[in-house]
This record gives sequence, structure tokens and C-alpha cells, in this order.
Amino acid sequence: MLTDQRPILGRIVARNQATCLYAAPSTGKTLITLHLIAEAIVAGVINPSKLLYVNMDDNPSGLVEKGQLAEEYGFHMLADGYRGFNLKQFQVTLRSMIETQTVDGTILVLDTLKKFVDTMSKQEARQFTNVVRKFVTLGGTVIALSHTNKALDANGKPVYSGTTDIIDDFDCVFIVSKVDRENDKGKTVVVFENKKSRGTVASAAAFSYASGKVSYPELFASVQEVDPEEWQPYVKSEEQRSDGELVEVVTEAINAGIRSKMLLAAEVSRRTGASRQAAIRVIEKYAESGSANQRWTFKRGARGVHQYELVTKATAPAA
Repeated sequence: MLTDQRPILGRIVARNQATCLYAAPSTGKTLITLHLIAEAIVAGVINPSKLLYVNMDDNPSGLVEKGQLAEEYGFHMLADGYRGFNLKQFQVTLRSMIETQTVDGTILVLDTLKKFVDTMSKQEARQFTNVVRKFVTLGGTVIALSHTNKALDANGKPVYSGTTDIIDDFDCVFIVSKVDRENDKGKTVVVFENKKSRGTVASAAAFSYASGKVSYPELFASVQEVDPEEWQPYVKSEEQRSDGELVEVVTEAINAGIRSKMLLAAEVSRRTGASRQAAIRVIEKYAESGSANQRWTFKRGARGVHQYELVTKATAPAA
């Protein structure tokens, strides 16, 4: 029963596993998940009657729109207070399925995770993942949608929110982020980067969908997977853009008289929300002597403290 771990939602979710997709609000994780569900149903990869989508992150109009999709494709859309559904009773039912071993290939989508467990509490997270592990062991599949932190990591990438328990105990984890594609107007591109895998899922995948004001059916219909050759150059561009934002703040701080590395890092972190580690990486990267990208240089002051100053025409490396 547990040997069948083939991908069932595109190349990012495998059967009989617990998968968590982390993304910032309004990234498109729900839209893309629903698109992949519909594709899997049409292709006969999953039985729609076995799929329960518990939607706890939507307004009434959103529930109606997504409920219509559920009716069209034959899966179950559930929400607290919607058509008599009760979240507390659902949790009881879920435990009953485990106790009576009637999971029987059920696919459970939890949108969003924080509505089911306090992800900041290690105790609650452990209790939750224990239930998830039992569900998966009995042949179920769990797909949880969760949020990232507001602050980015040292490379300008989104970071998962909450304790490490979900990461540790789930089989597969993706971090989802938007990509800046200036040459592709009218589309939003979203990249799924794998951070943990115990199966045959992809290391990365990307999808696009329509930007601007369109109806939900149009938005849903616009979702399509993007070829890696198309989106990988834009990921590099996004990293460079993130550097550019920090470089601008470092430049302003040096002009304002902040010269030591640690004080510069603290100021960049305060003004941008980036980590001090990310700020130091940028400070050191753009101080490399002789580099075409060099933006500042430094002198050793008292006790060896680096004192930074901007590169001028007089100090710039020869071309």
C-alpha cells in the first residue's frame, strides 16, 4: 500500500506522502493546487470522490467559486460553516478514520495549515504531525498549504513560518515564490523549489497565470506549467534584483555616515527586513577589489574594524 508514491499532482505531490507548500499570501498556491487537482482528475490519476479539500482561507464569494470547481470535477470542497460542515466534527471524523483504518486512499488538502494547528507551538505541531503520519501510514495523502515569513533569507528567498516540526515530519516540502518577469506582461510566474523530498517529485517547477482583473474561471483556465528553460533565467534575475535593493540601502547608509560592517548590516536589516547575514553577504560581495560589480571599498580602522566608503572614479578599478 505504501509503495505507491508516484506523483499525483503535477511533479510536486506524491501519493501516500505528507507534502507542505509554503508561500506568501496571494502567491497563487491555492489556484495552482486546484489546477493540478483538476488535471489529475481529468487524467484519471486520482479518484475525485476520495479527495477532500478543506478550505479555511477564503471569503464567501471565493468559497462559491471554488465550490463550483469542486462540483464540476467531482471532488469535495469543505469549509467551516459552509453547507453544514463543522471543522471540529471533521477532526473527530479524521481520527475515527485512523482508528478504524478506513483511510483507504483518501487525499486530504488543508488550506491553510494555521487554521488546523498553531505552527508556532512545538507541542501542537508534534500532536498534529503524529496524526498526519498515522493517516499517511494507512494509505492517505496529505497536502498542506502554509505561509512563509515576511522576512527573506540570506539569498532573498522566502522562509517557512513556524517551528521546524512540519519540515521535520512531513515527507516533502516546497517553498513557493513569485518571479519578476518584466518581459512577460500580463502573466505572473510562480516557482516551486523543493526543500525536502522522500520520493520522485521534481526539484523545482514553475507555473504561470494571468495577471490583472479577470474572472476566477478565466484565472483558473490561464494556469499552465512553464518550461524550466524559460523561468530559470528569471530566477537569476530575481536574485540580482534582491541584491540591488540591499545595495541601494547600503549606499544610502554609507552616505549617511554609517561605516562599520556590523552597523551597516544592522541598518540594512532594520530598513529592509532582510537578515543581518544577508546584509553582510551583500556588503562583502560588493567590496571585492577589482570586481566589475564593486560598489564600495574599506580601510581598517581602530582594532581592525572595517570602515567602508563608496567607490569613486578615483578609487574605481581600471577597466
